Amino acid sequence: MYPMQNIFLGEVSMIRSASQASSHATSHQVQHRHGSAEVVRVVFSAALIATFAIAFAHTAQAADGQAAYVDTTALNLRVAAGTKSAIVGILLKYDSVTVLSRQKVGSSTWYEIEASGGYTNGFVSARYVQFGDAPAGAVVEETLDYGAQETPTLMRGQFKYVGPKACAECHEDSTGEFPKGASTVWKHTVHSAAYKTLSKDYTIEIAKRKRNIDDPVNDWRCVKCHTTAFGAPPEQLTAGYSNEDGVSCEVCHGPGGGYIDEDHGPSNESRGDLGFRILSNLTERREVCTSCHNAASPTYKPFNLREFSRTIAHWIDPGDRFYYEDAVSEATRRQKRVDKSRAERVSLIAAANDNSAELEAARKEEAAAAAAAKRDEERKAREAAAAKADASERARLQKEQAAADAEAATEAAEAEAKKKRAADAAAKAQAAAAKQLDADERKARAEERKAAEAALATEAAAEEDRAKAAADARKKSEDEARAAAKNATGVESYLEDVDDVIQMNTSGKKYQAVEFPHLAHASKKYLPNGNCSDCHHTQKGEDSPEACSSCHDIGGDANEDIAKKRFAHTKNKGFPRSGDQEETSCVGCHKSQNALLKAGKREGEKAPTKCTTCHKRK
Repeated sequence: MYPMQNIFLGEVSMIRSASQASSHATSHQVQHRHGSAEVVRVVFSAALIATFAIAFAHTAQAADGQAAYVDTTALNLRVAAGTKSAIVGILLKYDSVTVLSRQKVGSSTWYEIEASGGYTNGFVSARYVQFGDAPAGAVVEETLDYGAQETPTLMRGQFKYVGPKACAECHEDSTGEFPKGASTVWKHTVHSAAYKTLSKDYTIEIAKRKRNIDDPVNDWRCVKCHTTAFGAPPEQLTAGYSNEDGVSCEVCHGPGGGYIDEDHGPSNESRGDLGFRILSNLTERREVCTSCHNAASPTYKPFNLREFSRTIAHWIDPGDRFYYEDAVSEATRRQKRVDKSRAERVSLIAAANDNSAELEAARKEEAAAAAAAKRDEERKAREAAAAKADASERARLQKEQAAADAEAATEAAEAEAKKKRAADAAAKAQAAAAKQLDADERKARAEERKAAEAALATEAAAEEDRAKAAADARKKSEDEARAAAKNATGVESYLEDVDDVIQMNTSGKKYQAVEFPHLAHASKKYLPNGNCSDCHHTQKGEDSPEACSSCHDIGGDANEDIAKKRFAHTKNKGFPRSGDQEETSCVGCHKSQNALLKAGKREGEKAPTKCTTCHKRK
C-alpha cells in the first residue's frame, strides 16, 4: 500500500467516496529505482485517480473524533500546531490516538490528538498519522544490549567532573568565531533537560510500554544516557557536579578538572593531555553521539548527524566551516523538492475534481449511512467500556478502603500495647535505678566531673599556648619580611608609610574585599628577582612609587558594572614587562612565577591564576 493518504490529507475538499471504484479502474504501472536519483513513474486512469483522491478527502473531512495511529518511529507532541511550538511529549510507532481537530500552519496540516488512555495530548504533524487501527502484529519484542552500567563516554582516571556551571564562567559569552556562548547554546537544547524529562508522565508511560521500566529516574538503563557521568566513582565528582544538569559539556569534551583553568582551545596542541576530548571530524562526533542515540533508546530514530551538529553548534574549529557554508544550498535543495511535491499533488487533485461529479451521488447516501452506523457503534462501545471501567474502579476502591481500615485498626491496637509495655518497663527501670543509687555511685560521678573539669582546663591552657605560638610566628614572619625589605636596594624608604597588607575593593557590590600582601611582594618573598617598578610601571628613577589607587579603582570605589579597563587584570599582559609593554597584570605575573616554580627556580606555593580565587563573590 502506497502512502497516498498523507499526500492528499487536508488538501482535497468537497469530494465524496465512490461506491464501486474498482469497476472504473483500468491499469497502473509503478516503477521504483533506489539510490541518490529516485525515479517514480505512475500512470493512472482518470477514474482511479479520482477514487484515491475522493477516499482521502472523505477521511480528512471525518477526521474529528476518529481513531488513528502513529506511523513513524517516534513523533514529537507539541503544545500548539507548528514546528516552532514547545515539545510536551513523544509518541511511538503504532501508538493509538484520537484525532480531536485539525489546523493549517502554512501549507502543512496539524492534528490535535489525545493518546490512548488519555496520558497525554497535544498537536502532531498530519503526515505521520494514519486513520484506523494499527497493523496486526506491528509491535515486536526486542532483544537489546544496553552495555555497561555507566555513561558510555565516561572517562575514568585522575580528571574530575566539575559540572556545566564551572564551564559557564568563561563560556557564557561568545568564544572563538561562533556568535553565541557555548553555555547559552547548551541551555536552549534538549540536552540540558535530559535528566528532568525522565520524571515526565509521558516518559514514564513510554518506559513502561517499550522497555518494561517502571521508574526511569532510578533505572540505570535510562539514567546512563540522560546524565553526564553516571557510574563515576564519588572521588571523581566535584561538588559542582549534579545529575540534574542532564547531558552537559563534559559528555562530549571529557571531565573538565584538568583543563578548566587552562587554555583548551584549538591553539593548544596538548589539550588532550589535560583530559579534553578532541572531536575534529564527523566520524569522531558520530562515535560520541551514537553511543546513546541508538536502538537501545525507545524513541530512537535515525538522524542526519551533520544537520544535528548544526542544531547544537557552539564553536567553529578550522575544519568545521563546511557545516555552515553549505546550509543555504541544502535549504534550497529541500525547498525545490517541496515545491515539486506540492505541484504534483495539485495536479492529482485537479484530475480528481474533473472526474468526481458522476461518483458523488452514488457515494453520498452509502457513505453517510456507514459513517452514522460506525459512530453509533463506537459511541455504544465507549459507553459500555466506561461503565465497566467505572464499576471496576469503584469495587477496587471499596476493597482498598476496607483493607486500609482493617490495617489501621490493627496498627492502633499494636501501638497501644507497645506503649503500655514501654511504660511498664520504664517504671521498673526507674525503680531499680533509684534503689541501686548509693553513696559510692554518687562519689564516682563526682570524681568523673572533677576529671572532666581538669581536662577542660588543660585544653584551655593548650589553646592559649597555641594562640601565643601563632602570634609569635606571625610576628616573626613580619620581622623577617621587614628585614628582607631593608636589605633590598631602595625599598625600605618606601615601606614605612605603607601597610603590610592592603585592602582592595572594600565596598564592592558583587565581590568581597581582597587582601593584597604588599610587604611580602615588596620584600621579594614572592618575587626573588623583582623590583618595585615591575608593578609600579609609572615610577621614574628613584622617585617614590605612586599608590595603585591613584590610577586603579581598588579602594572600594570600583564600578563593577563598567568594563575593567582601568584594572590590570588582562591575562595576556606578560611579566616582567618587555619591549614597549607599559602595563603588566596580576595573572601574567602569577603565571611567570608558576613557570619558575615548575622549573625549580623558585620555592613556595603555586600562585593563583583563576580570578575567582582572589575575587570571591558575595
